[in-house]
Amino acid sequence: MPAPETAEEFLDLVKKSGVADDTKLTAYLSRMRGAADFPTDPTKVAGFLIRDGIITHFQAEQILAGKWKRFSIGKYKVLERIGSGGMGQVFLCEHKLMRRRVAVKVLPAAKGADDAARERFYREARAIAAVDHPNLVRAYDIDQDDNIHFLVMEYVDGASLQDLIKKSGPLPPTRAAHYIYGSAIGLQHAHEMGLVHRDIKPGNILIDRSGVVKILDLGLARFFRDEDDQITRKYDENILGTADYLAPEQAIESHTVDIRADLYSLGGTFYFLLTGQPPFPDGTVAQKLLWHQTREPVSVRSLRPEIPQEISDIVTKLMAKEADNRFQTPADVLAALVPWVQVPIPPPDEREMPRLSPAAMGPGTGGTITSKVYGPAPSTMTGSAFTAIPRSDATRAAGGPLTARADGGATVAGTPASGAATRVATAVPATGQPTIVVTPAPMAQATPVAATPVAAAQPTAPAVDAFWEGLASDTQTNAQIDTDRSRVGDSGKKSGARRNDRQTGKATGDKSKKKLLLFAAIGVAAAFVALSVVGVAVWFVFSKTTPKPSGPGEPRTWYVSAKASGPDADRTLNTLRGALDQAGPNDTVLILDDRIEEPPFRLADAGSDKKKRGIKIEAGNAAKSVVWAPKGGTSRAVAALEITYVDGVRVSGLVLDLNGTIDHGVVIRASCPGLVIENVTVKNPRGAGFQLQNAAGAAERPIQLTRCRVVADQKTEAGLSLTAGNQYVAVKNCRFEGPGQAGIKVDGSVRDFELRNNRVFNFDNGVWLTGRLAADAPYDLVIANNTFHTIANAGLSSDHPLASPKQQVTLIRNYFAGTKEIVTTPGPNLPSLKASDNARDKETKEGKVNINAAEVADPPLPPPNPADDATFLRAPAGSKLAAYGVQPE
Repeated sequence: MPAPETAEEFLDLVKKSGVADDTKLTAYLSRMRGAADFPTDPTKVAGFLIRDGIITHFQAEQILAGKWKRFSIGKYKVLERIGSGGMGQVFLCEHKLMRRRVAVKVLPAAKGADDAARERFYREARAIAAVDHPNLVRAYDIDQDDNIHFLVMEYVDGASLQDLIKKSGPLPPTRAAHYIYGSAIGLQHAHEMGLVHRDIKPGNILIDRSGVVKILDLGLARFFRDEDDQITRKYDENILGTADYLAPEQAIESHTVDIRADLYSLGGTFYFLLTGQPPFPDGTVAQKLLWHQTREPVSVRSLRPEIPQEISDIVTKLMAKEADNRFQTPADVLAALVPWVQVPIPPPDEREMPRLSPAAMGPGTGGTITSKVYGPAPSTMTGSAFTAIPRSDATRAAGGPLTARADGGATVAGTPASGAATRVATAVPATGQPTIVVTPAPMAQATPVAATPVAAAQPTAPAVDAFWEGLASDTQTNAQIDTDRSRVGDSGKKSGARRNDRQTGKATGDKSKKKLLLFAAIGVAAAFVALSVVGVAVWFVFSKTTPKPSGPGEPRTWYVSAKASGPDADRTLNTLRGALDQAGPNDTVLILDDRIEEPPFRLADAGSDKKKRGIKIEAGNAAKSVVWAPKGGTSRAVAALEITYVDGVRVSGLVLDLNGTIDHGVVIRASCPGLVIENVTVKNPRGAGFQLQNAAGAAERPIQLTRCRVVADQKTEAGLSLTAGNQYVAVKNCRFEGPGQAGIKVDGSVRDFELRNNRVFNFDNGVWLTGRLAADAPYDLVIANNTFHTIANAGLSSDHPLASPKQQVTLIRNYFAGTKEIVTTPGPNLPSLKASDNARDKETKEGKVNINAAEVADPPLPPPNPADDATFLRAPAGSKLAAYGVQPE
C-alpha cells in the first residue's frame, strides 16, 4: 500500500493496524482534533502519537511507509525492533492477553527454508531451554506462525557491555571485575550443564538496570558432551564466533572447543572493558584470526598504567594461547576475582541506558525509559522531519505535560527536556573505587518530552525490510480477533458492569430516578429479606476456614500437598516449585505435608518488577518443621535451595536432609534486602549448611539467618560459609554442629556483618577468616555473645593481618570452652581486633593474641546435649557464667 499522504490517511491506517487500543485512540483523537492547531502532516501526527504513548517508533515508521498489516507474531503484538541476534531479527513484543513483555527472535522465512539456518535456530532454543539461571537470558517458548519460526525469550531492560563502553568509555577495574565475575557465574552454570557458548563478547553480555549481568545469544552454543549433536558437524563452518574475541583453537575447528574457549573470549571482553578496544583493534578478519594464534595483545597496563598488576595478570591468563595454560573452569576465574568484588557496586547510571518510546514501556515501569540490548538495530527515527507544534489545552489534557523548546520545536525522542529534574543512580567514580550502594538506586523517572521527530516515509534498513516483507501471510485479522475476544470477556459480564456503575456512582437522568422509586417501594420487603441474608452470611463466613482475598492484588495463600488436598483446591499444588511459580508479591506458600521430595531449585527474582517480592515459604503446621529430601537432578546441583536477587522473602520451618548428596543446603547470592531465613535446619551437607556468595542486604533491611541449625555426621566445610564480599548480614540464635573445618568460614571481606548469640560446637575453628583479601579491603565483623565449645584449634583464627584502618573485628562477651586457644593469627597481633568482656574455661588458653578473657568455670556449662536445646551450650540462669556467651532469646 502507498505511504499515507495526509494525517487522516495515517490515522486510518493506525486504526486498521490494531496496534492501538480503539477506545484510547478514539478518546485521544477527539481531544487532539479539538485543537485549532491540529497538524495535517502525517509525520507530525505520528510524532504526537509516539510522544503520548499511543504507538511506538517502529509502528509509526512502518505505517508511514504504508506497511500496516502485520504487527503480530503468533500470540504476540510487535512493539519495537530492538536489534539482531545470531540468527535473526529481535523484537520487543507484548503477549496480547497477559500483557507480558518479551523479546522475540524471528528466523526470517528465507532462512527458515535453509536446513542449516533452521537447525541452528532450533539448537539455540534447545540450548537456552537447558539453562535456568539469573545470569543467563531465559527462553519461554518456541513456536511457528505460518512459515515464520520464532523464539520467545526473557526481555532484559538494560544495555550490552559493547554499548556501555561506547557511551562511557573504559570502566574502573573494580566495576569491570564485577561484570566479568557475574559473567563467569553464568558460564559456570552453563559449564555444569555441559554447554559451550562459543560467542562470548561484549555485545552478548547485558547489564540490566539493577546491575544484574546476563549472557545473551546462545545461537552458536553446543552441548560439549552431546555425542548426538550432529548439527554442528554437518552445518558449521570451520570458524564460528566473532573474530575480535575468538580463541585460537576455535579459529581452527569450532565444534571441538570446550569451556576454555569461552574463557579466552571472556578475557578478551575483560580487555575491552578495561581499555575500550578489543585485543587486536586493527587489521582484517583474517589477520585478527592469525594474531590470536601468534601475537600477544598490547598489555592493559601499557594502555592504562593505573590498572592493578593482579587484574592484568588475570586478563593475561584468560587469554593464554594454549588452553591448558588458562583458567580451566569459570569457577577458577571466580576465585581469582574474589579480592576485586568484595565491595558491592551501584547499578548503572541511567545515562548509560538506551531508550525506547513510551508505548513500548511495560506496565509497572514507573516511567522508566526502556533500553535496547539485543544487538545493533538500524535507527531510522532520529531524523528531524518536522517541528512540533506548541501544545494546546486540548492536547495537554490528552497526555502528560509537554516540555517544549522556546522556539516551539520538539526535543528529540529519548532526550530529557532541558532543565527537567531527573533522578539517576550514583555513577561509579573514575578512581576505580566504587561508591558502596548495595540496594539498587531508584530508577530515573521518564522526563516528558515533546513530540518526537519521525523520519518521513523512506526505505528502512534492507535486512529489516527483507524480513518484514517476508511475512507474506496477513494475520492481522486473527490478531484483532484475539484482542476483541479479550474485550468481550471483560464487557460481557453484566454483573461486573453493574458493580462498576455502583462503585463509580455514574447513575444519571431518569434511570437514576426510577431506581430510587423502586428502592422506596420495596423497602419493607427488603428489610425482611435482609434479616434472612444476614443469617445466611453469618453461617457462610464462620463455616469457611480459609477465606479468600476480596480483591485483586491482595496477598494470597498457596498450598503444597502431594495429594493436592489443601483447603483451597484452586490454590493447592503438588510441588513447592509449582506453588512458587504461581505465587505473586507478598503471597504465602504453606507446605501441608510433613515430608516433601523434589529436586533442588532456584528462587530468583532478578527482574525490575520484582514479581516475587515479599513471598513467604512456611510449614503448614507452625509447631512442626517440614522435612525436604532433595531427590532427582542432584548430580550437578550446588544447593538444595538457591536464593538470588530477591526482596523481602521469608523462608521458615524447613529441614533440608541432604544425606551427603549436595554441597550446600541454602546458597544466597547477590542483592537480597530483607531476606529472612528462620528455623531452617540443614543436615549432612557435603560443603556448608548455608553459603553466602557476594550477598548483600540493606542498611535497614539486612539479610537475616535466625534460629537456624546445621548438623553434620561427617566432616564438612563449615556450618556457614561466606565467599567474596558480603554486606549487611545478621546471623543470630543459630546452632552450628560439626565435625568440620569451621563453624563460620569467612573467605573474602565482610561489611556490617554480625554474628550474635550463636552456638558453635565440634569444629577445627570457631570463626575462620581465610581466603584472598586485598590489604586494604573493607572489613567490619562483629562477634558477640556466642558460645564456642570443643574447638580443636582456635575460637577465632585469622589468616590475614587485618592491619588496615578500614578493617575491624569486634569480639565481645563470647564464651570459649574446650577450645585450644581463643585467637590465632600469622603475626604477633591482630591490629584490627577490638576485644572486651570475653570469658573462657580452664582448658582454653589465650593463644598468640591475648584478649584478657576472664576465666569463669563455676558453675561449668552442662555437658553438651544437642537433643536438649534449652541446655545445649547455655549457662545456668542467674549464674556468673550467664553474663557471657549465648543469651536467652
